[in-house]
Amino acid sequence: MSKFGSKLALLAIIAISATAGGARAGFLTGSFNISVVEGQTYGSGFNATSTNPFAGYASVGLPTATATYTYTGALNLSNTNGASPDLNSSFGYTAGNLSSYSGSGTVTYNSSTVADYSSLASYLGSSGSASGFAYGSYYKIDLGVLSAGTVLTLTHDDGASIYQSGQMIGQTIYGPTGQVTDTVTLGATTDTILYYSRQNGAPSILQVTAPEPSSLAILIASVGGLFLIRRRASRAKL
Repeated sequence: MSKFGSKLALLAIIAISATAGGARAGFLTGSFNISVVEGQTYGSGFNATSTNPFAGYASVGLPTATATYTYTGALNLSNTNGASPDLNSSFGYTAGNLSSYSGSGTVTYNSSTVADYSSLASYLGSSGSASGFAYGSYYKIDLGVLSAGTVLTLTHDDGASIYQSGQMIGQTIYGPTGQVTDTVTLGATTDTILYYSRQNGAPSILQVTAPEPSSLAILIASVGGLFLIRRRASRAKL
């Protein structure tokens, strides 16, 4: 066997071994544009399919706070240590992974300010939810353009849903719940929106995983590269 043939065989063995277990899942990672609204829920949980779950509460004059920002990192956010209050800084947010912050408004409960969205620092120090559905936060997270057939696995507490082109994709538990895991297969290659409800105090959990690129694709690209190198080397000898 030639030196080139030996290298190609070795590469094939390595890639086949890597793909033997199938594509592995990893946390969805990137920069995600997020909008969040928080307010008192008056002892009643909301579900993660409404574009504005606080609309009904606004009619009785309950104040809300709103913010937009970009989160950069893995969608592996959780406050599972039971810490009270359920602070945003305990949820996995830091000044380093949030950017382009813009927010306003405060939320009060029992005559105390529990959330202040006027600055990034005060947002990090705010509580995102409380037990008894006293107040909660509702997130709209733009996951970007994802490919049809992508399988998203959502671990969450208390409610999540996936939308594409204004339509809910798959079935998820979107009302108040304990920690659950849902799987959604995307039906189209288009912008994908995740709605997430954070309520009823800690634990607060939002974890999104997707299959990593198959090693088979790496094999194909590598083999193609080796053939190209061989072809160029053959031409150079002429």
